[in-house]
Amino acid sequence: RYALLLRGVNVGTKNSLPMAELRAMLTNLGCADIQTYVQSGNAVFGTQLGEADLTKAIKHAQGEE
Repeated sequence: RYALLLRGVNVGTKNSLPMAELRAMLTNLGCADIQTYVQSGNAVFGTQLGEADLTKAIKHAQGEE
């Protein structure tokens, strides 16, 4: 299980990320049992990916790579 804590998400209107989109992104990366907390950008989930691969996949999905 992992905890994902995205900084600066849903603060004002500039970095809006609906939690449904975050859950969909994590589902597309092969994550399961995803739980998000309100509109915070925080999520807890399970995955078979290792830490380095997960980090790379999340950054890629966010367009950071």
